[in-house]
Amino acid sequence: MKRIHRDIKRLALAGLLTATAARAEWTFETNFNDDIPAGTEVYGTTMVEWIDDDGEDGVLQLTVPEASQNGSWIIDDFSEGQTIGEFEASFRMLMGGNTSADPADGMSFSFGRNIPDNTFSPAENGTGDGLRVSFDSWDNGGGEAPAIEIFIGGTSRAIAHFEGSRRLAVADVYVIDPETDEPADMFTGDEFVDVKVSFKGGKFNLEYK
Repeated sequence: MKRIHRDIKRLALAGLLTATAARAEWTFETNFNDDIPAGTEVYGTTMVEWIDDDGEDGVLQLTVPEASQNGSWIIDDFSEGQTIGEFEASFRMLMGGNTSADPADGMSFSFGRNIPDNTFSPAENGTGDGLRVSFDSWDNGGGEAPAIEIFIGGTSRAIAHFEGSRRLAVADVYVIDPETDEPADMFTGDEFVDVKVSFKGGKFNLEYK
């Protein structure tokens, strides 16, 4: 089991990943205060930065707001190779700090097998043959973004569309911002937001912002 992220400027403040098999439960938790956690690796442009002067609030920065950036963070299999029936992952995320009016390309969360120990492309689509959550900010011409899309076994199962400067085609339905009653922006601005990804009882759930 491994987890991947990529973005124009993406910071994870803390992460908790719990996986459950029929008779066992495993938990991986980190806050990045001690640099790269044991049992994980970073690739490409990914690094740990600290957002205060005392070196206690570590964040995982996947990319900086420059062109041709690609970074990933990989968690080694901590379930001893057993098949997982349920899992839950929660973390805080900042997806912003853009220097372009049309930021690209996004990030992804991948959980499953066949995830490379490296960067990959297109990183915003995720990788592996398990669960993939794609935070895609760049419309390539098909009206597919900005959107959060869920893939299971390589097949798209659900998509939620957002407003954005790089949207080239109007979506049928948008995620609505409850404060404005207008289509929501997928980016978080300068604030960290809570993200929870879970698969329990045969049902997938994503909580974002």
